[in-house]
Amino acid sequence: MQHGTSKQYTYARPVAAPVSPVWSGPVVSIPQALVTYKVEVVDTPQTREKGLMFRKELSDDRGMLFVFESESNLSFWMKNTLIPLDILFINANLTIVEVQHMVPCVDDPCASYPSKEPAMYALEIAANESVKNGINIGQSIEIRR
Repeated sequence: MQHGTSKQYTYARPVAAPVSPVWSGPVVSIPQALVTYKVEVVDTPQTREKGLMFRKELSDDRGMLFVFESESNLSFWMKNTLIPLDILFINANLTIVEVQHMVPCVDDPCASYPSKEPAMYALEIAANESVKNGINIGQSIEIRR
């Protein structure tokens, strides 16, 4: 340092790596399959109608839970849905009554995917998640909001 002048040093503070936000939203767990999905809940006619339309991807740990007022035979289609999905139909007792694989619709009319048993919920997850995780009919789910 020269006489009459002073240098000031600026020290950089260490920067922490970005932390992924903790999920505080609803989750659906399937204890027998040892899997949990972070879900968006759709429980109005308008939100159920749109579902996962126009989405380009769905992470393996995410899903969409469709909630209906009561049990009935449900039917889904893949109009404007760009990604293949698995759908779990779930009754009012929170038991999986059916598992189906759905593919995007490319031609009208689109195929429909009806439940064979009455269901009150439907959980859409990424394609092949049910096979990969051993998700089967008769397993129970837990919903935490």
